[in-house]
Formats: sequence, C-alpha cells, structure tokens
Amino acid sequence: MIMYWKSRLQAEFHLKDWIKRAKNSGITILITAAKTIFSNLGGILNYLVNRSTNASLENFNRKLKFFLATLRGVNDKDLFFFRLIKLYA
Repeated sequence: MIMYWKSRLQAEFHLKDWIKRAKNSGITILITAAKTIFSNLGGILNYLVNRSTNASLENFNRKLKFFLATLRGVNDKDLFFFRLIKLYA
C-alpha cells in the first residue's frame, strides 16, 4: 500500500513509529532495516514528501568521472573546464 503524506512531520511520525515497532519485533533483518532507515531519515523524508531525489546529481557525477578517466591527466586546467562545459552543459 502506497501512502502519500500531507506534511513532513506526518511522514516522520509514521516512519519513526515503524522503526520503533521494527526494533521491538526482535527480527534481525527488520532491526537492520530500521537502523538504515533511521540513519537516512532526512533523505527518505525529502523523497516521500517532495518526490525529489539526487539522481540528476549522481548522473552528472558519473559523467564527470567518465570524462576524467578518458583524459588520463590534465596539464591545462582552463582547457579542461572549457571541454567539460562544452560537453556537459
């Protein structure tokens, strides 16, 4: 069942309630999942309330790493940034 919350506080309340119930269950896998959710609660709440992720940033980071790997060292930083802007802007 998919739930859509009207506010961040409401979503936080439900998630923290689930975390508490998961920790009290005694099931190791649920306890581990609850710890992971609690440590990433801010990002999860951003997605649940705003439907926003950092996927575009991760995609740009992947492209930048690929671009850097193909250069194998840069001598001229101005040329590097010029090529970076022309390719990915």
